[in-house]
Amino acid sequence: DNDDRFSDYSADVIVDLNVDAQRSPTFPIKTHIVTQGHPRTATTLLFNMVATSYFLYLLNHDSENASQLRTIQFKRDDAGKFLKRAEGPYVMKTHNDLSGFLVNDTVLFTAAIDKNEAQEAMERLTRDGHTVAFIQDMESLKEDGVMGLVEKYVGGFGLSSEQGKDLADYFSKWEILRQCCGQQMSARW
Repeated sequence: DNDDRFSDYSADVIVDLNVDAQRSPTFPIKTHIVTQGHPRTATTLLFNMVATSYFLYLLNHDSENASQLRTIQFKRDDAGKFLKRAEGPYVMKTHNDLSGFLVNDTVLFTAAIDKNEAQEAMERLTRDGHTVAFIQDMESLKEDGVMGLVEKYVGGFGLSSEQGKDLADYFSKWEILRQCCGQQMSARW
């Protein structure tokens, strides 16, 4: 019963996405989400994957707030003040230091170069009082690919199998898109 849209995806991802029924999220869920990482650590992918997955989560669990979800790139240092005053859910992308983002109703998704840096960041951020949902590292991204991330987000946000298929479909062309149409565009294009 595998959809033809997934013929290019690994069998492991298809099996995991075909699990019946919606699951409970494994990520901590809060009103606001901050995505952060140093430039060139796939933070745009992180931001887009989080925003899309959170929107799907809200459709299942808080449909009134799904229509209120806002996304923003934040470059100032007063994010904590902004989020304390914000009405409705936000997904925010930043490259700033996270000390200004310590807000009660906020969860972090961040990026790292490799698994060691990810572990160190998790320990440091948790020790500093942040609620950390996930740290995406470039080493694992290279090993598992974008579809490996999709699988983590489907489970992390407790998405239904149909939403997982939609998420996989939506992000299936990410590698092509980022290389042909963005800052990493090939000189041959």
